[in-house]
Amino acid sequence: MTREEQKLIEKDAVETYGMDSQMRMLQEECGELIVAVGHYLRGREGSIANLCEELADVKIMVEQMEIALDNPVIEELYDYKLGRLKKRLEEHKSIG
Repeated sequence: MTREEQKLIEKDAVETYGMDSQMRMLQEECGELIVAVGHYLRGREGSIANLCEELADVKIMVEQMEIALDNPVIEELYDYKLGRLKKRLEEHKSIG
């Protein structure tokens, strides 16, 4: 599936179910991801498969919100925060 096809599906989901419904779904999926991370950290059997599934669910919901909000500030903040992380990594590596 192309990225363009993915975006069309994500946009269609928000238009079909509505922003409020998809935001609630984002909350639910984030909660499930939190639980999956906990299971992984405790070494629960099958936790890696569940973690991957929940990461995919959250990624889909986040991408829906990005499309629905259509706000360039998201990308600006993403770039800023990624740059900040890069700087911290460089500082960390130079110390250690």
